[in-house]
Amino acid sequence: MEKIRDAFEHIISKGSWLIKETSWERNDQEVRESQFTLGNGYLCSRGVLEEIPYDAHPGTYMAGLYDEAGSQVTEIVNLPNPINFKLIAQGEKVGVIAMDTISHNRVLDMQKGILKRRTVYATTNKERFDYQSLRFFSMANPHIGAMQIHFTPLDADADIIVETFTDTSMTNKGILSEGRKRHFEVNKFINVKNIDYVCVRTFQRKIGVGYANHLTVTNEGKSYGTSEKILRLYIKKGETATFTKIFTIHSTRDLGFRGRLERRGVASCAKAVKKGFERLLEEHIEAWRRKWDISDIDIRPDVNLQAALRFNIYHMIICSPPDSRSSVPARTLSGEGYRGHIFWDTEIFMLPFYIFTNPETAKRLLLYRYKTLPAARRNARERGYKGALFSWESADTGKEVTPEWHRDLDGKVIRIYTGKMENHIVADIAYAVNNYFIVTADEEFMLEAGLEIIFECARFWASRVEYNKNRDVYSIKNIIGPDEFHINVSDNAFTNVMARWNLVRAVQLCRNYQARDMRRFKKLVKRIKLRESEIENWARVSNRIPIRVDRNGIIECFNGFFKRKYMPIRELDHNFMPTLPKKISPRQLKTTQFVKQADTVMIFHLLPDSYPLSQRRKNFDYYDKRTLHKSSLSPSMCALTGWDAGSFDKAYHYFLFSLYGDIENKHGSTDGGIHAASLGGNWQMVFHAFAGIRIKGGVLTINPSLPREVNAIYLNIKFRKWVLGITVSKNKVKILPSSKDEPALRINIFGKSRGLRNGKVSVFESK
Repeated sequence: MEKIRDAFEHIISKGSWLIKETSWERNDQEVRESQFTLGNGYLCSRGVLEEIPYDAHPGTYMAGLYDEAGSQVTEIVNLPNPINFKLIAQGEKVGVIAMDTISHNRVLDMQKGILKRRTVYATTNKERFDYQSLRFFSMANPHIGAMQIHFTPLDADADIIVETFTDTSMTNKGILSEGRKRHFEVNKFINVKNIDYVCVRTFQRKIGVGYANHLTVTNEGKSYGTSEKILRLYIKKGETATFTKIFTIHSTRDLGFRGRLERRGVASCAKAVKKGFERLLEEHIEAWRRKWDISDIDIRPDVNLQAALRFNIYHMIICSPPDSRSSVPARTLSGEGYRGHIFWDTEIFMLPFYIFTNPETAKRLLLYRYKTLPAARRNARERGYKGALFSWESADTGKEVTPEWHRDLDGKVIRIYTGKMENHIVADIAYAVNNYFIVTADEEFMLEAGLEIIFECARFWASRVEYNKNRDVYSIKNIIGPDEFHINVSDNAFTNVMARWNLVRAVQLCRNYQARDMRRFKKLVKRIKLRESEIENWARVSNRIPIRVDRNGIIECFNGFFKRKYMPIRELDHNFMPTLPKKISPRQLKTTQFVKQADTVMIFHLLPDSYPLSQRRKNFDYYDKRTLHKSSLSPSMCALTGWDAGSFDKAYHYFLFSLYGDIENKHGSTDGGIHAASLGGNWQMVFHAFAGIRIKGGVLTINPSLPREVNAIYLNIKFRKWVLGITVSKNKVKILPSSKDEPALRINIFGKSRGLRNGKVSVFESK
């Protein structure tokens, strides 16, 4: 074994760019598949072992490709699996379950977007085999994937049988009692000059997806392409046979009718084969380098912290869609959790990452909401409201796809009401549009889509409120806030604050654009029939939406929350996170002051300038004693609010728990996919809290607040027409600004206004 070189070692990055698996643990199989997902935004592929062991769940997911056949609601389609390579050696299947595994390791190289593997097997006769593989889904061309396998008999010559083809037997996992479901039928199989082509078509949407693949075999000094799906080889002891599979994937969404799909698939595969595995890999690595140049955050000196942060960023990169037909599902494109549905996770948690590193991606994500605006308007009309009611869970069309049934914390099936009552997503989307605008100053987007979204959201809230004549307030009743333990409540604080913000911001934008007397704005106003009386009503309603605050400055989570039973959190789990008291069932939580996840405290992160520091501290301490964190999005948001409130130790604990949440499967659900909101929340913690980068009054501000475990942070950001290379330490900020159009920029550093010159390094120290 020692004489067989590691065929791919020279390719792999070093240190904190790697996530490693050093042994085969069957119970961790599906968790590893999620963690080791490869992708390029157009599609993602779970990190399955090539031999597809028993109980593996291969997943190939194309951004925005959904179907409903056989399901309770629309869900993302698990497409045919191109990562399918099975070997039989000396009459025994080569695999981690079928053979004895002497050694096994896999490495996810996040810098280069590749998955490397090396496993040494032994047969029942103690004959050993060295198995090595490397694969990637091209970031340079999102339709291309490739894998290469090296197989070496170590103790004796070997007869082997190879079986490799596009596996069309894939199904979606059953949720509740639905059972496994196929969402496509095989439409065509052909072979053209050693290129196998298969086309499948989804049942309901009738979307065609075409796979073209080619296999090259190198053995005994000879290389040849083959169209055989099953082949037999003889390999001498100590010699290596190499198998190179290159494949392409296209859909009729991109190319129209299926005849064009076939021609493009076969032609693009032939072109990729001609280019060769090594060249494809080089182009892929270069494309990843460009991604990381703007996206990476170098946080020192803890290499484990660095690797975990890069893991979070890596997964945000590979799930960002290439167009505005889709957004990021709550479990990214690494699993089927929540059926691949899109929530508020994208706008509130993930969007800031894209805004500051890839604003074009951020714009596409918001344009997805604009394209689903007709569905949001229909949702509102059907429920008797005006404006736009964006779906709590959406897919490709934007219609409400929240299922009616789900499993509770104790596994029991319960009816769920979030699709009908968790309306804060309307304001969340308006907030995201505004967030994008203040960072990018993208007037074209606002006139094209952004203003219309914000105005239609404001219309919804103005019709959603109910006037209480006795109190002279506009209440929002029959609502579910982010808490979700308490359903059908009135005046949830988070919902009310965000609705009020939405109305106020809509009025401000109307007045600003009216003052500029812009022709395109006038056309928009005319098209959506926006009248002055309506704008005045928004202002009137916003001033009377109640936010209940006690004499100590504690904001009441919802009307009547203070009267619910307070029960102290007495037990923590092995991660030092709260556990549900044993004497309380999930159905009894509504009678208590326990909240599921960050709710009221989120207000202070999203609108930090609206509340004094003393009030933020009191509210964080109050709700920290009542939050059970039964959602992956909660710890990162509590970390952000806690850090800002000065509860540094508690906040850093929440941050570490969230940062390692999917790497260590702390939530026990990583097998269903990586948690998108957690990814974005962790990035925001480093960016906003530690590096101290925020926008205040339209001005970029930097005021670092590093934890004692961190000495320095290095990052690049995009701000309007500028790219800024920033280094922050405990008392120093160093900036290199770059712009094609602007000679100078003013920002706020350590509380003072500073001028930056294009191309000139500036260093600022706090006193």
